[in-house]
Amino acid sequence: MPAGHPSKATPGPRVVAAACDGACSGNPGPGGWGCLLRFEDGSVQEFGDADADTTNNRMELTAALTLLHKLKTLPRHPDLTIRTDSKYLIDGYTSWIKGWKRKGWRTAAGAPVLNRDLWEALDAARIPDLPFTYVKGHSGDPDNDRCDAIAVAFDEKGPTLRHQEFKEYKAQRPPMPEGMSAQI
Repeated sequence: MPAGHPSKATPGPRVVAAACDGACSGNPGPGGWGCLLRFEDGSVQEFGDADADTTNNRMELTAALTLLHKLKTLPRHPDLTIRTDSKYLIDGYTSWIKGWKRKGWRTAAGAPVLNRDLWEALDAARIPDLPFTYVKGHSGDPDNDRCDAIAVAFDEKGPTLRHQEFKEYKAQRPPMPEGMSAQI
């Protein structure tokens, strides 16, 4: 199936940008995650949640997993990537997971893989031809900065914001990811 044309796509505008981030106070400690989807009609959907006892890496993986589940049924622009500031997520998803699976979910040092439950879920939710792209955190990328703000809000106020669609709105002129044409 060509990129951007999921087999069970919901009609509507295509997703043109996706981003995710996680946050954790104490690491381990209370944490939150945030992610967003931008659509070609200018609408934006934001999601987030909290966990009272977690790690930053678990929050990063949970945000990415949420996006993969949402994107499974949505029409996507063929150049779509998921932007993240987590090299742990990117390296694990694109490279390390192959070795972990071969070694029975053990690291190169023979230790059990941390966050195995989330890595297995990410692998099962994998969407062919939908890569993750690294963006430096806190560097002015508007979508990464927004996901960080959502994650931090859930980290700090988790019980009062518990698992909800954080926000949905229509942007005047959504900022396009670097290298993507505004004429979609």
